[in-house]
Amino acid sequence: MVTLHKPVRMCVSCRERKDKSQLSRYTIQSGTLTEDKNHNQQTRGIYICSTQCLENYSKRKSKSKKKGKQQ
Repeated sequence: MVTLHKPVRMCVSCRERKDKSQLSRYTIQSGTLTEDKNHNQQTRGIYICSTQCLENYSKRKSKSKKKGKQQ
């Protein structure tokens, strides 16, 4: 019996590995983070597992942008 391979991706916020189908994919377009609902945009993307992780990631990214501007 052949077992089918299921793609595994990692949430960029909590670093938990899950099946690709359980994660939401986001890309940056025109400087804003947008959801790639069909997982087919031809650009690099990030995977997020939950709304809480998305909020944490957004907060962390905005802090790093502010920190970079101060230097």
